Amino acid sequence: MISVIIVTHNNYGLKNGCIESVILSLLVQKNIELEIIVVDNASSDEDVEQLENYIFSLKNKSIVLVKNVINNISSGRNLGAKFASGNVLVYMDDDMILPNKNIIFRLGEFAANHIYGYAAVRQWTEENWYNRNKNEVNELLISDDDEICIRVSRPNPEIRRKKIDRHLIRTYIGNFGFIRKEALTNIGFWDEQYKGYGFEDDAMALKLYLMYGRPKVMDQITVIHIWHAINEKNYVQLEMNRILYEKTIKELGIKCFHVGRLMYEEEGIIDSVKE
Repeated sequence: MISVIIVTHNNYGLKNGCIESVILSLLVQKNIELEIIVVDNASSDEDVEQLENYIFSLKNKSIVLVKNVINNISSGRNLGAKFASGNVLVYMDDDMILPNKNIIFRLGEFAANHIYGYAAVRQWTEENWYNRNKNEVNELLISDDDEICIRVSRPNPEIRRKKIDRHLIRTYIGNFGFIRKEALTNIGFWDEQYKGYGFEDDAMALKLYLMYGRPKVMDQITVIHIWHAINEKNYVQLEMNRILYEKTIKELGIKCFHVGRLMYEEEGIIDSVKE
């Protein structure tokens, strides 16, 4: 059994309800037994109602909706793990579509031989593309074709205030990645000190690397990220998380942890603090 955990917050208000396509892309996966755990992180009453109505309309017992009282990504991911029945956990963003119906089966094969993995190829839709094509996308997902064709583009790094797009075209462990449930327990789960957007994935990647070594790089798998805007509040949280993260690695005697080099199977993962 594989448990897919999706943490969401105001998806209908902020992302045009793209979580519907995310869930559909999971329900049509072939040759694999899975459960879908949707953790709602303190969304508005209206947003929660839309999500509940959609899940109810599917009439599928493999979907579990869990409500978190706070909007904290790490807390939501930990809560999802506690409700999971599977011994393999797949973390997946609420704006990530699987364009092939055998992706979770392949991921299951990876999980049979690896403790954890991430760094799938992440393609991006164009700005506002999903708003115009939501119905068409959902129709494609439930069609008989094993793979769907969605218009994608290389992301402009400026949309996430980055100099290059290197980290935007691979998934982090929380965007789309897997971990054995036992391993998550051993490393102490996700660090709930991180609030909002950013660096909680880096902190998790570091803990996993220090205990279990390199991840399984899933560059044979392609997923599609639905473009959405990032507001100023997200960047404020990002800066706070960055300060916390840098404090954490400094206490471990680490100057820099290069998660990008793990994603691309490169050397020189950790720079130690000079004596």
